[in-house]
Amino acid sequence: MNKTINRSKLVFMLFLLVIFACENQKTDNENLAVTKDDGTRLILKKEDLLNGNYHTQHAKLFGKYVSGYNVYVLRAIDLVQSSAMDGGGYFIGIKADPPESPIGYNIELFGNKLLQAPRKTSYCSGSSYSVFIESLNLMYGNKPHVLSKERHEAIRMQELDNGRREDGIKFWGNWNADGYGNNFALVQYSGMGKKVSVKYKKLCLYVYQNPKIFLHLMLKNK
Repeated sequence: MNKTINRSKLVFMLFLLVIFACENQKTDNENLAVTKDDGTRLILKKEDLLNGNYHTQHAKLFGKYVSGYNVYVLRAIDLVQSSAMDGGGYFIGIKADPPESPIGYNIELFGNKLLQAPRKTSYCSGSSYSVFIESLNLMYGNKPHVLSKERHEAIRMQELDNGRREDGIKFWGNWNADGYGNNFALVQYSGMGKKVSVKYKKLCLYVYQNPKIFLHLMLKNK
């Protein structure tokens, strides 16, 4: 796996992503709740960073700062990171044989196969998507869930013949597309979210007032 997948931007982006995806699902598990935010800035302590950039201790180190959904996201990051080869293994090649692999291990959602990994390597969008999927498995995997054939097909990471799913095809194909892939998947393809315009000066206030959203920033120079 590309050992850059645990950079702080990815971590916080995924925090918001899983909150958005799961906010409308009801559960008896009291740990499944929107992560509380009092609006203050989180500053990590020096000892939180002693493990360096690449490790599988995110839940242990940073779990004390969060609650609810974000705890499961941290655990999922550690789970996906634990599949990485020593030294990493970033590879992309749309015409490669065997095909490029979004993530370096076989992955399922609620027992439904999404990827039979053709390689041990991975790449950026595959890593973030895998954390999203594993977060859902950790949160809801102990309860019976049935995916419709249509939804299972949409979120698959490869075709039925184990070939590469091309960019722009269904949910994963949109996520994996060049540019703002998860925006394409969550807003334009699935309709799970919506596009909003917020002036820079009001951005912090908007995020504070909408703690459940997945926020993907698209900044433009004027």
